[in-house]
Order: sequence, then structure tokens, then C-alpha cells
Amino acid sequence: MTKTYTVQPIHDIESVKDRFSYVYSHITNKTVPLENITTPTTVQVVRYDKTMTTEEILEDFKSKGLKPASLNALIAFGLSDDMPRDTWLVAPSSVFLDRDGNRCFLDVFRDGDSDRELFMAGVGNVWDGRWAFLCEADKDSKKLNSSSTLDTLSLEKRIEKLESLVNPELLK
Repeated sequence: MTKTYTVQPIHDIESVKDRFSYVYSHITNKTVPLENITTPTTVQVVRYDKTMTTEEILEDFKSKGLKPASLNALIAFGLSDDMPRDTWLVAPSSVFLDRDGNRCFLDVFRDGDSDRELFMAGVGNVWDGRWAFLCEADKDSKKLNSSSTLDTLSLEKRIEKLESLVNPELLK
């Protein structure tokens, strides 16, 4: 049986930056806006024993009734004692542009007991066994409604859609 964890999502990146050993300087409330999630979220960590593309991972999630966890939950879990040691953890739920304009996912790294770092990992990565993925049950996996429309699109289409929504002023 898969182990699950319950986290209280983080709502403000700036308020938790000091709890990380390192935060990539481009990660701010403005460049990585978080959702207004008020209820605890149940998440699970998924690791693969083979190298996979982002598209393959998202398809595997979908086949299991899962979806990437919110960024709020990723940050909260990254700060919890349950975060696996010596692990890079990503929730491929939203795409952001780093300061150089590269498409990225937010990721958390935990090295040992206390060293925790908040980064951005390239969307085009091929993910090997060093990476783990934070996901949650997709309550709408059988339904198609306006809030899950993006889940039905390929990763490239999702990225194109998100890039069209990016405010160019945020990149300055």
C-alpha cells in the first residue's frame, strides 16, 4: 500500500523562504503565484526505477487516478520531516519561466536532515531515479469540467497555454 501524507498547504513563498537553506532568487510570490488552498491536502511520493519523460510520468499518474500535487503542497511537504532525504522532489503541476526564459517546474531538494533547497527544474528534463514526484488523488479523473480541461491536453499544449497567460512584466 502506498504511504500518504497530509500537509497544510503554504500560501506565501516569501513567508517560508527563511526555512530553506537555499532559494533560487527568481522564486517569489510574483513569479510563482500560489493558489488559495485552505484545506489540508493528502499527498504521496512516487518514484520510478527507470528514466522517463514528463509526458510519460503524467500519463502514468492519469492511469492511476493521480495528478501532480499543487505547488502549495509541494512547498509544505518539502519543509516537513516526511520529505525523503537526499531526494529531488517535483510536482509537475505548473510551468514557470526562469530568469532566462526557460520553462521550469518548481522543485524541492532535501540533503540530509536539515538542508532543504527550493529550485526550478527544466520542463524538458528526462527524469531518472534521483527524482521523485509529489502527487494527489485526482477527484475529477472521470469527469471533464472547466477546472480539469488542462489535464486532457498534452504537456506541450499545457505549456503553450500557460505561456500565453504569462505576464511579460513578471519576467523583468
